[in-house]
Amino acid sequence: MSSSLITTGLPQAPPPPVTGLRAGIAIYAQVDARRNRPRAPHWALVLHPTTFSASDVRVYHIRGRNGVWTLGHEVCELKALGDLVGVICFGDVADKNSGSKAGRQEGGSGLNLDDHSLDTLDAYLKTLPPTRNGRDPSGLFIWTCEAYVIRAVVDLEEAGLVNKLPCRPGDMYDWTKKRIEVLKKIKEKGVAGEEGENDAGVCVVPFAEK
Repeated sequence: MSSSLITTGLPQAPPPPVTGLRAGIAIYAQVDARRNRPRAPHWALVLHPTTFSASDVRVYHIRGRNGVWTLGHEVCELKALGDLVGVICFGDVADKNSGSKAGRQEGGSGLNLDDHSLDTLDAYLKTLPPTRNGRDPSGLFIWTCEAYVIRAVVDLEEAGLVNKLPCRPGDMYDWTKKRIEVLKKIKEKGVAGEEGENDAGVCVVPFAEK
């Protein structure tokens, strides 16, 4: 995504710990201006206590220019960042008392959070480097915004903070592409139906197929 993304500062007063934190992947349509044709969509991990249509959604992604990747962390309305297709939702981040965490796995992040508040997750996600840095569970040949998001989601799954993914990390890219097609169809028709929901103008579909 281009460097024209709108960046806002963090709220002055941090929100209290929450147990109903929604997590998902925001998908943005992109166009190759030189060739005037669609490009692969941009991915971003998004978090909010209640709704993806809020004005203060936490956004975690990377931006590339001339082979250099930089972090893009925003607190904003999702539509302010570009041509939003919608959000693929993992459900709520798990209550810290709802079950045991997966713990460290071989080659994993070792993420082990006792406090599942928005601020704690925000602080952790901001430690993830914008580059591959020796850890890339996506299985993609090159490092991309998609690989960055997959790594972050896998870390949260290994820590037991999001619902168990219906696919292996190496299959997550292809799985998500299929869910993106569902998002596009819903956006074109303007009706969510059984596959998704209209969250105050933001199309949302579950990561797992119904």
